[in-house]
Formats: sequence, structure tokens, C-alpha cells
Amino acid sequence: MRLTPFSLIGPNIALKLSRTTANPFLTTSALRWPRLCQPGGLEGDPIDQVGIADREMGELLADAVATLLTTAGIPAGRIAAIGSHGQTIRHRPPDGATTHPFTLQIGDPHCIAARTGITTVADFRRRDIALGPGARHSYRPSMPPPSDTGTSIAPS
Repeated sequence: MRLTPFSLIGPNIALKLSRTTANPFLTTSALRWPRLCQPGGLEGDPIDQVGIADREMGELLADAVATLLTTAGIPAGRIAAIGSHGQTIRHRPPDGATTHPFTLQIGDPHCIAARTGITTVADFRRRDIALGPGARHSYRPSMPPPSDTGTSIAPS
């Protein structure tokens, strides 16, 4: 997880890494998650299992944000946004063999936003997949950037 202050300068954004933190996911939940990544790795209701893992990861990421802010001594009100990639559990990019390319991440951004009180932007890779090959890192948020200096938190 990274805490990155930024300032907007004309069409450019200046970023500077301020703080980082690492929170290992050594929980029963984390031990189940690798099975989500493997075709046929789930027993029982796979939709329920993915839904539970999505929420659990969102809660863990929200906890990591709270830890990072406390460690950095920064109140949540000073944070402009959280950018959360989540955790990829399945990635089927366009490769000629995949009829319907997709990517799936867990780490419910709504849970992160609700628990932290900070706007959370997520689901970056799905747009890349929709745009097709060669579009990696092409994400442009649909909301305008803040008009002044702020701070973002990017779970990594």
C-alpha cells in the first residue's frame, strides 16, 4: 500500500511517494483465495465463495488504509481518493483463443469507501480488456480530477 501526495500542474500531475505499509494476509481467508484463481478449484457454490472473498479483501484493504493513515498521521479527510486495483483471481486477456476475454479482481471498492469514508476508484483492468490488445495502462477515470493538491492511497 502506498500513500502518494500529488499536485496538479496544468495538464500534468506531479506524484511523490510518501509512505508505504505492508499487511500480510495470513488469515484463513487468504489460504482459500489461491483456489479462486484455479479453474475448477472451488467446491460448493463458487459465486458465494467469490462474493465472500471480494468482501473479505475489501475489508482487509480498508484496514490497511486505516493503518497507513494512522502511521502517517494523516486524517482521512485529507485524502482525495483511494485507487484500488484489488487482487486478480482470474485473468483471461485477448489472446486469440479466448472468445470472451475478461479479468476478475476481488477487493470490494464499495466496502473500502464505506469503511474509510474516502472515495474509492477501482476496476482499472476491465477497461483495458474492453479496449483490447495494446491498451494496457490506458485507464482514464470517468470523474474529473480534483482541482487542487490532494493525496491518494494506492493499494499495491
